[in-house]
Amino acid sequence: MRKMSLSDVGVRSHLRAASWDSDEPGTLPSDPREIGKITGIDPRIIRKFLAKYPGLYSESTGKLYDTELCEQARNYREISKERSKAARSSHPRNPAIAGQKQTDTEVDREGEGCSLMQFPQDQQNAKLQEPGTTSSLFKKEFRKTVKRLDPASNRNEDQRAHLESGIYRKKVEDAYFDATRAGMTPDECVREAITAGALTLAGNRSIELKGLRHEELAEHVWERLRKNLSALHTLKSFEIQSGQVVAVVTRNLTDVALEFWERHVGVDALAR
Repeated sequence: MRKMSLSDVGVRSHLRAASWDSDEPGTLPSDPREIGKITGIDPRIIRKFLAKYPGLYSESTGKLYDTELCEQARNYREISKERSKAARSSHPRNPAIAGQKQTDTEVDREGEGCSLMQFPQDQQNAKLQEPGTTSSLFKKEFRKTVKRLDPASNRNEDQRAHLESGIYRKKVEDAYFDATRAGMTPDECVREAITAGALTLAGNRSIELKGLRHEELAEHVWERLRKNLSALHTLKSFEIQSGQVVAVVTRNLTDVALEFWERHVGVDALAR
């Protein structure tokens, strides 16, 4: 990268960030138009860049592979597995982790704990019969923005995907894991995850979200989620628990960011 021009360094950095945050870390679509949708870079610039530096990526099965990042991703998965094992072994109150049985009192206490998780099926069925908040509220929350969009237009969906790709899920997962290991309260664990995601989104999409501070973004998402925490139950598997926190935080951060973009940027952008 030291041999690249400043503009090429910018393109390279955006491509690496997008490839690391893809479903298969270290990869990008082979079509420059699809890369453009993810990164916000003009496909013509991407074509020129890839032609100028053909050795940066290898192409296979319709994808571009960054060998270095793919290797880092594999190493990260191994580290993540080790962390999960460590978390299970250091959580004696969790029967799935420590192999111990819990009393009814302990189970009740854990019901006060972290979260954005689903009930086991028998508990979930019973809970849905009760008045008040249920897991269906989350689904409504997830789709609230989408329902307001014009289904005939793909512009907002493209913008949604672009904004969502600016959230580094690994940062969200690490923040939640570290907060849990540090013994923070359940609500604080979720707030740490939200803040980590808001930082990456506001930083990576600073042009689209100009005027929206990451603290404000995180606070909006927290206000959406906090009222529903009491209706959810801690899962026995920390891995599933962490995965659900990442999914919920990512979706709600995207919702709030898209709503901001529509109010402050979207109208002008569509007009142009």
